[in-house]
Amino acid sequence: MRNIPIELVAEILSDAQYDDCLPSYKWLRNYALVCRAWCPYAQALLFRRVVLLNGSKQCERLTATLSGRYGKDIEHTAFLGRCVRTLILGMDHQEVYIDAILLCPNLVELDVKLFHAMFRVDSLRRLKQAAKFEALHIRSTFYRPLHQLLEASPSIQYLSLDIRSTRAGSERIRPLWKLRELRILCLPSVAPDILSWILPTSESRNSLEVLHVNETAASQIVSSTTCPNLRSLHVRSISPADLTFFPKLEELALHTLRPSGAVLSALPHTVRHLLIPSVVKGIHDVLQGIAAYQVASNGALVTLTYTRTSTSGHAMGESDVRALQQLCTPYDIEFRFMDPPYGTIRGEVEPLGNIGHFPRPIPISSRRKVLSTIQMDTPSIVSPRKNAVRRLASYTRDRTAMIRRGMAQSISD
Repeated sequence: MRNIPIELVAEILSDAQYDDCLPSYKWLRNYALVCRAWCPYAQALLFRRVVLLNGSKQCERLTATLSGRYGKDIEHTAFLGRCVRTLILGMDHQEVYIDAILLCPNLVELDVKLFHAMFRVDSLRRLKQAAKFEALHIRSTFYRPLHQLLEASPSIQYLSLDIRSTRAGSERIRPLWKLRELRILCLPSVAPDILSWILPTSESRNSLEVLHVNETAASQIVSSTTCPNLRSLHVRSISPADLTFFPKLEELALHTLRPSGAVLSALPHTVRHLLIPSVVKGIHDVLQGIAAYQVASNGALVTLTYTRTSTSGHAMGESDVRALQQLCTPYDIEFRFMDPPYGTIRGEVEPLGNIGHFPRPIPISSRRKVLSTIQMDTPSIVSPRKNAVRRLASYTRDRTAMIRRGMAQSISD
């Protein structure tokens, strides 16, 4: 081990910290105790992603550690604060949460759960002075703190919203940012014009490259939003007329309804990645549409992702997977089969940001089998892990069957 360069050890630790897509803090703590040479690198990885979801007391312990109030080396605690890249907070109106954000000068991604009705003026002023992070996740049950936090974050480029309020907000902001990626994970029906205040100007809409809309009501905003430079679009469904608003589209993901032949024929000839949900009926229409698009676009489609749950494919067996695979082979299309859909397994989360080529690299759970060439005798299906209740039910069922067999045997004897 003495002959291995410490930089190589740091790279190994960076890759070895993950336990099925999730960083293992237990492993990192053990790495930090191996020797003095490993300690700073392991601690830097340990503080790269900080999760504080257990109230203000936990946040106070972090601020005390990073500020050196425990009597530790000030330079070392400042180094740990500079290592924080992702901070996940469940925050309210208390100042200690703002203190934690201020102690992380190199913060890149902030993920907050807002439990209060509004921010204090002093807290907003302090946050605005230090808000240099690029990615922001917001989960809120109130509109006012949502608007306040967005207004105090002028440097964000990647935004994810999860709004669960039942009352429409009256505030309107004029954001200074130029978003590159926008995800709307949950949107109540009382706020159909959410993009009118997130992307109020043509300049802000021109900078958007990735748009994820997961809710049914939010799908209506696609037809009312013109984003000429949009490269990736994730929606439940889309009409052929709506595709004309996105001439530079490179990735289209449909999560609920299968694409019709009209939608496939209306695809821009720049689409490289197509994601479609389970096709129970109309598989021939989909096959003809993809083949026609590949011919018309001169082979633009590079990757086809097919997602379904194991229950949705029982009616057809593996015939749908086999048909799509046979279609992709002559056209030299990479075929990806995901059962269950991506994100179902814990730890599978597409990172916010990192916009490059499509499809973007995503973490894949070790419990999943993603095969570029599907083997029909070993379908890509993940069996769920049995918890205590399932184990007890399985034991009871097996025990009851054994008793019944014994009683039947004794009666026959």
